[in-house]
Amino acid sequence: MGQIGTTVLGIFMVILVYSVICFIIALIVTLFRSRRAKAPFIETFQANFWELFSNIINPLNWF
Repeated sequence: MGQIGTTVLGIFMVILVYSVICFIIALIVTLFRSRRAKAPFIETFQANFWELFSNIINPLNWF
């Protein structure tokens, strides 16, 4: 595997680990919110997950 393959694999692994972390955090936050406010679970979970996951796109969060 060359330099490009190693780089692509590294980027893929970072995105995979980051998405799993976002999934776990969104799940925990949604569970607490759904118990307290009786909010709909799926909509709250999706909103939390995409909010956390989209933070990787903001370059100001990289530093």
